[in-house]
Amino acid sequence: MSSILKRVLDEIEKGRSALNLIVFDEKISKLSLAGITVAPLHDYFLPSVFAAFESQIGPATRTLVIRYAKEVGLRDGIILREIAINKKKFDVEEIIKIAVDFFRMWCNVGWGKMASIEFKDGYACLVRETSFEGEGYLKLGKGPAKTSRCIIALGYVLGVLEGLLKKKVVGEETECIGKGDKVCKFEVRWW
Repeated sequence: MSSILKRVLDEIEKGRSALNLIVFDEKISKLSLAGITVAPLHDYFLPSVFAAFESQIGPATRTLVIRYAKEVGLRDGIILREIAINKKKFDVEEIIKIAVDFFRMWCNVGWGKMASIEFKDGYACLVRETSFEGEGYLKLGKGPAKTSRCIIALGYVLGVLEGLLKKKVVGEETECIGKGDKVCKFEVRWW
């Protein structure tokens, strides 16, 4: 996995889009991003699965999905941290640059259009203008949600930052397109 993330960071550092790392292999009918097989799904597929689980098992669904996404993000954040240490460019500014570039890369490959990313001491705010999770939920035709819907993105952001910073990270999605807000806004704190 570290070589895959290193390839992504190398593309970003060279000023190229991570989209250059997307390959479709016609022989095996697989799409990959820097060697990670990815499968395009309808933007409402995962939101419909979550909605079904919520109706069956309740709010525990949200907690479980956020926890899982955080574990995946944590693993990636630790790898990104190791890459930064190996490059001998390890300081707060480099961590922030890596985080910003990495989140922008994920947005560039379909997670949603990043509007802004702000870092301050112990705080980050990420704002997306579009969201596959939030917009996908609205496509289910149930109207605006009562709770934020971008639970994969939230968990992943928390995990990546925790792995990069080596600090306890908490946060929430304070605005969500799936709730009828104009943007999805993630506010994160660490100590």
